Amino acid sequence: MKKFGALLMVYVLLLAISACSFSKDEEVMMDWHTSPKPQAIMPGNIAGKTIIRQYAYNDMENWRPYANQKCRVFYRRDIVLDLNYGDKDMSRGDIVYHVVPGSVLGYSLSRIVAFGDERVRIKEGQLYINGKVLDTFYGKFQHKGMSLKQYVDVHKRRERDKNEAHIMKMKKQCKVNMREIIVPQGHVFVVDDDWVNAYDSKQFGALPTEYIKGKVIGYIADKEQKRHKNIPL
Repeated sequence: MKKFGALLMVYVLLLAISACSFSKDEEVMMDWHTSPKPQAIMPGNIAGKTIIRQYAYNDMENWRPYANQKCRVFYRRDIVLDLNYGDKDMSRGDIVYHVVPGSVLGYSLSRIVAFGDERVRIKEGQLYINGKVLDTFYGKFQHKGMSLKQYVDVHKRRERDKNEAHIMKMKKQCKVNMREIIVPQGHVFVVDDDWVNAYDSKQFGALPTEYIKGKVIGYIADKEQKRHKNIPL
């Protein structure tokens, strides 16, 4: 009976992992310039019109070297914002600091994935732009910087992650779908890196570019961390 249960778990996991993949025959869109590793900045290297804010949410945690769960990228760290950032400077993959439409959250970080007049769709946890697979680290479902398979592999020794219900929950989150929409002119479609903790365009729709207050260029290195109030710009 135990052997049957173990086989069932493996089968369920394989189904969950396959649900978050796409056909290699599909046309893809790449992003070669955006790195998943944010830049650590020393205060002496900050130039231009910038401001520092402490970020209090975990929706942009996408980098875990060696699967170290204690590693925080933006959560409760001081981030450096470029305030000279405008519509003409925007590129796919940029992390922006923006007003959250219709929310008491106030301000948040998200990543730009699409621009005005582009078509956006989500199929089985995979982003499509103009019918092309957005084949980047931020173009598909991830949680705590990991795909479903990586997440399960890292946590498989933890009792709570041996539970079939937990795997099924992750499978459901991995399979998120959204019908195709056209991003209006003067708007962008933004997505948080951690899809489980996200509140982004998947929920509130396309973001007006006027809501964007700055671009994240990095975070202050640990030894230089100070406490900055998250005061609206």
